[in-house]
Amino acid sequence: MNKQFGRTVSAVALVFILCAFQTNALADSLADQLTHFRIETNDCPDAGCGNFIGASEQQIADFLADDAQRRAAARAMREASSSGGAKKKNGQGLGLGKRNNDAQVVYLDFAGPPAFLVDDQFGLFGEPELVALPAYVYSQAEKDEIQARMEADYEQLNYRFTQSPPGSGDFTTITFYCLDQPCITITPTGGVSILFGRADNIDWRNKNRSDNAFADANFWQFAFLIDPSGGFLSGVTGLPIDPDDPTAALSTAVVNQSANTGAHELGHIIGQRHHDSFGAPGDGLPPSGVPNPAEFFPIFPGDQDAGETFLHLMASGASTGLTLAGSANRDRFFSERATVKNGTAARGRLISEAAATGNSGRVKLHNLVVSNPVLVGENADGRLDVDSITIQGFLDRPGFPNELNDPEVDRYRFRGEAGRFFNAEVISFSDGGVTNPVIGGLTLYYVEGDGSLAPVAANLQTFEPFDPLILDFPLPFDGDYVLEFTAPNLILFPGAAPGEFLSFPLDQTGNAGLRTGDYELLLYIVEGALGSGPKRIPGPRS
Repeated sequence: MNKQFGRTVSAVALVFILCAFQTNALADSLADQLTHFRIETNDCPDAGCGNFIGASEQQIADFLADDAQRRAAARAMREASSSGGAKKKNGQGLGLGKRNNDAQVVYLDFAGPPAFLVDDQFGLFGEPELVALPAYVYSQAEKDEIQARMEADYEQLNYRFTQSPPGSGDFTTITFYCLDQPCITITPTGGVSILFGRADNIDWRNKNRSDNAFADANFWQFAFLIDPSGGFLSGVTGLPIDPDDPTAALSTAVVNQSANTGAHELGHIIGQRHHDSFGAPGDGLPPSGVPNPAEFFPIFPGDQDAGETFLHLMASGASTGLTLAGSANRDRFFSERATVKNGTAARGRLISEAAATGNSGRVKLHNLVVSNPVLVGENADGRLDVDSITIQGFLDRPGFPNELNDPEVDRYRFRGEAGRFFNAEVISFSDGGVTNPVIGGLTLYYVEGDGSLAPVAANLQTFEPFDPLILDFPLPFDGDYVLEFTAPNLILFPGAAPGEFLSFPLDQTGNAGLRTGDYELLLYIVEGALGSGPKRIPGPRS
């Protein structure tokens, strides 16, 4: 077997396993022993997704130390490459922005190894061990269907997909097999933990044209192997089984999940995060209870009516409550929120902190018209019309350790209308390409008639640390607002108990450098009636 698996499995053992699967009684027995399933959310690196719920202070300290080393190495590599001559056009510009309009090439690599590994800690196949099983082999028709679906998902952007390795230039590879073996783990209690894919990076504005990812659909092959009748596969997907051709349901599950996960991981590569699946805009969090409003600090005060989340590509199991069935029984699509982000990165207005400061901190959100990818939902028949802007800034002066004096405060003033839903997201620590990140918090103020600032919304921590996010805040009044970004000494992370947050000091733990650094601030506003989600996001008159 392939040495990349980290363990060789003899051909005799593999043949024995395959023969054993032909006995339906054994297959039924194996399937019955599996009790619960979890889709892992760590499908992008570092703090961009995943969470630290229940982590200790030492684990946070170790994580920050490892991250600092990785970013320092990346910074040194970038400096070395930039001193070696002229910068390359691709991979060094503004992603899909005005300074680089070349097509992003995406190579779809289906040429996987002949087997995949299952970490059988439960002993489903006998003794607890790594078990090699024959990998799913894609037909050409399946490959073409997956490519067609991904092309449709990225139709509004300048992307070119190919199944042939590009001969030159920068390109992204989406590998359709597990590069993090094993991607299926049977836990000691009979649960199944599944990693469907992973991206190299969260790269807002696609600054690096060579980030890669993988998408692995061998869980459905696993499900079919332990029950060739298709009953187990149908049970976890809801797909009907044709008794004369049970493999048809297997093909459907593989194609759906491969296309969905491929587009999802590619979304991470261009800066998407799991909360970009929440929808429709104005509906707040998913009704699944995942994430819990208490995983935001302060606690998220909005609705939990975003049932359309599970139709969207950036949803995942551990981050939104997406089920196994939702991974494989439908073709998902980008949400309004993800489309706003894609469109802003590709064609939106980008200004510097200095430009805003020179205008007394006042910024204007600009109209952005994008195509509507929503196939089903509140806005399926509407034209998307949003106001957005991205601000590129730098916090260069931390507060004193005793916090008697305020740290540097970056403030941006804008005009808002009552009833419109305001969203603000800092992009810094979550983006692995930011070599000098900052960890901070956001506070939104309403400017009173006497010029004083009244706080109306804030966020220091979300369910996926560390960049703050103000989500779907209904602006209460017409008038001016000020959005403030600052980096206090303490960061918070969720404790094991619901609603519990533990504090972690930066200065006293050698992490004071995370109180200064580069960031981008994405602001956008969509229409909506105060206190309820919009029925439609209206478009401009034609």
